Amino acid sequence: MITPKLEYLRHLARDQIDHERSACLYRAGPLRGELAGADERRQTAEQEVRMARQSWEEARLPVPEEDLKERRLAESLREDRPDALVRARRLADRDRKRATAESAWAQAEHRLAAAVEAVEALWQEIAREEAVGRARARRVHEFASRRAAVYLQQLVRTHPRGPDLNARLKLLGPDLPAWARESSESPGGEPKATHHVRDRTRGGSPDGMVAP
Repeated sequence: MITPKLEYLRHLARDQIDHERSACLYRAGPLRGELAGADERRQTAEQEVRMARQSWEEARLPVPEEDLKERRLAESLREDRPDALVRARRLADRDRKRATAESAWAQAEHRLAAAVEAVEALWQEIAREEAVGRARARRVHEFASRRAAVYLQQLVRTHPRGPDLNARLKLLGPDLPAWARESSESPGGEPKATHHVRDRTRGGSPDGMVAP
């Protein structure tokens, strides 16, 4: 059995909980839109890091012996440009290219770290909004349950057939929805921070990052 009063309290609480859900989605909606763009930038930054690392690995390869001996047009006169000078120039060119590639890689890693940080900050803000929504929904549920319990207690005490009503009446809902229950899990899909400052003297790992 359920009285009209209990039915009213149940529907009122359900409507208020649904309102908190809608308010939570409304607050988190723009943040999720920002998150989509931030995550796209993170993926682009990851690709840039992989490409920069590959360029650095290519730049650090030993210069083939035939390339060390290759003479450009201005170096065609052997009397003015001995082999040792040509060789030193080719090695210096390799060192400049390697330094440029290493600088580009470092800059790409810096952009990736910033992109990951931006994504994580948005996830944390969304998580805070969802936590607020869950807390407000639980307060609505607890308040409705207390009102219903007080009503039942007064009804049983004042009704001529109180003991019989006490055995028949039940405090029915509203059940707390799954989204409003306390969750210990982090939001799905949240990227994990990684350490991007690596030792470039030790080469790369198969996953596209540099070996620690």
